[in-house]
Amino acid sequence: MKHENELFQDIGRNLEQLFQPSPDIAHGFPWMQHVAWFILCIGTIVCVVSLVALLAHVAQYACRHESYRRRSHGRKAFKWWAATTFVAGYLLYLVGFFWEGTSRSLTALLFRPFLSSLEMFVSHSDLLEVDEHCKDNPIYMALFALTHFSAVAVSASFAINCFWRRIIFWIRRKMWTLFPSSRTVNIFFGVDERSLMTARDLYEHSVGNAKERIVFIDMPGEEHHEAQRMSFSHIFGLFSYKTEQVQRMTGLKSILMHSASLPHRMEHANRNALDSLELQALRPIMRHASCVRLFFLSRNGKDNVKAVLNVLQDRVFVNIRPVVYCQAQSTPVNRSVYAVTCAEVHLVHEGQLAANALKLMRDDNDPHAYKAHPIRFVETNKRLGCVTSTFTSLTIGFGETGQNAFRFLYEFSAFAGADGQQSPARHFIVDRRMNELGASFCRRTPALRTAAGKDVTFIQEDIHTQAFWDRLGSLIDSLNYVVIAPGDDESGLALAVDIWQYAVRHRKDGTNRLGIFVRSYDAENETQLMQIAKHSKGVITPFGTTAELYSKRTIVDNELRAMARLFYTNYNRTLGLTNGCTWEERRAQSLEATDAATAALRRQSLYRKEFQDMENSLHRYTKRMLTDEAYLKEPLPRPEEFSFAPSQDARHACLVNLSIGEHLRWNASHYMLGYTGMTEEEQRALPPDTSCDEKNKKHKCLTDWKNLSEELKRLDYSVVYTTFTQTAKESE
Repeated sequence: MKHENELFQDIGRNLEQLFQPSPDIAHGFPWMQHVAWFILCIGTIVCVVSLVALLAHVAQYACRHESYRRRSHGRKAFKWWAATTFVAGYLLYLVGFFWEGTSRSLTALLFRPFLSSLEMFVSHSDLLEVDEHCKDNPIYMALFALTHFSAVAVSASFAINCFWRRIIFWIRRKMWTLFPSSRTVNIFFGVDERSLMTARDLYEHSVGNAKERIVFIDMPGEEHHEAQRMSFSHIFGLFSYKTEQVQRMTGLKSILMHSASLPHRMEHANRNALDSLELQALRPIMRHASCVRLFFLSRNGKDNVKAVLNVLQDRVFVNIRPVVYCQAQSTPVNRSVYAVTCAEVHLVHEGQLAANALKLMRDDNDPHAYKAHPIRFVETNKRLGCVTSTFTSLTIGFGETGQNAFRFLYEFSAFAGADGQQSPARHFIVDRRMNELGASFCRRTPALRTAAGKDVTFIQEDIHTQAFWDRLGSLIDSLNYVVIAPGDDESGLALAVDIWQYAVRHRKDGTNRLGIFVRSYDAENETQLMQIAKHSKGVITPFGTTAELYSKRTIVDNELRAMARLFYTNYNRTLGLTNGCTWEERRAQSLEATDAATAALRRQSLYRKEFQDMENSLHRYTKRMLTDEAYLKEPLPRPEEFSFAPSQDARHACLVNLSIGEHLRWNASHYMLGYTGMTEEEQRALPPDTSCDEKNKKHKCLTDWKNLSEELKRLDYSVVYTTFTQTAKESE
């Protein structure tokens, strides 16, 4: 204890001597000593505060068990460690440099210790320039050594932290290669928001302990050329190693690999495509997997399609036959990826995914009810199974989301009226580029140029003009359904609130039977959207959130396809086709190898049939909403026993109207797929047992209900029968 007191007294005397006026200094500089003392005191306080904060975060880090909290406090502790080390170094050099010219210059007093303190972190010491009094003091030198050691440790920790991730990825990749597994492998070409979100959802929803394996392929920047790969920016990029993205991979037990070039820019893609990309290490990882999924989810759909076509040329995919998810619009050009025979390719696009989210949106109060279906916004007569009011929709923004939402509304608002005819429905579509978008849409759906499109109005207007609000004023009393998809959240949010407030002030029926559905584009605005929806008491409803779209349920599981598969099986059972081909067998038959032209027509036919199964499974809710539950207490007549002859029985009239409504929905769905009806001459030219000309996209059943034969009408009733028998089984 006595020895320690002597040490503290010694350092105190040295500090006192250090800041005493030197006889060698001219008169006029004593004020610098006061400045030095002031800086020393302030620095000491900062150093103490930093040290306390460091100890606090270290304690919190040690006490927390949740991984994300531990990481959070670990990062904070590291920052305070670096700050404490820097301030301590500044104080030591301030004292050590005071008599070496620093006492004569305020600038030197402030900045010289600052620079030397920074140099500590690169393992550089300015001890030679420190005053001799300090060098002779053991306590000063001990603090000097500890501070420099701490600075080097900070730098080393940072470097190890950066490269440690690379080491972990390398070790994990080697383990997956040396010890193959049958686990599903998911490979994401690109490390972006969509890929990270989808990967995490896939991993979290893996079954049991056999977690799916996740592989990310880091792509070089568009501006990088092969010859520039070893530039300074590239080396720095390797060091930093996409810190933010890699941190978001935490918990996925994934690996990160680097592609040598952009897949869509490969000039000579061939059977060694992965070698050209320097991704040959993927082959042993994929070869033993029970399922391999490839994801191309970047924003540029055109590049994604090219990348898919290039990558799938590699020889390894011939036997693996992966499932590929490519983010791109389903255009005739992009559908060229379906010609790939070594993989099952799915085109996914935000617009289509958002429309599917609208279709599948559940009611909070009833998990079996769909919140956004048009049947919820019209008056119904359940006794007769019909609709008694006009359905009026307004679609604002006719991009990919708006077009798919309109297709949904057009199809699911095709109701039967009390007279057995189609109930009135009006659709208004607004976009400032309607001349361009409307012409393109009608070219793909030629039926809209005929009587089928008489109730569809395309309007070229800007939502900020008075003409738009005048038109809205003329529609507001009859308006039931508004879809807002302008392309950005700012415009969509503002417009949704404005239309809601306008309806509250001017609509005679208030907001009864009115729904405003606004597309969500940015995850950062989702909280605000939810608050506005709550404030509007459910009139405004957001759809298509990022987390909802890029999830296992939406992209991989495809809930619509799963529902369709079940409906198809039950429908075959209803028709007595117990020996008919299954969903998978139908797909296999349609995809059998043949010439390119025939294969394209088969794929088109398969898509049409599977799409109808999807819509049939969704339309069950509409049929249920149009049916008196008392009618379902007794078994329904089987299709082969049902007659469409006029009857006074209300239950029979309801079932007939439901069958008519099903046919109207089927017609509307085919119109939206681009099909048209046939003349009698064209029908006679069809091959036996054929009802559709896929080449010209014409179907003989696209006609009025009254023109159908009893046999064809019975097929529509079979859909109704399947609807309620399947619903009854699900409720048991």
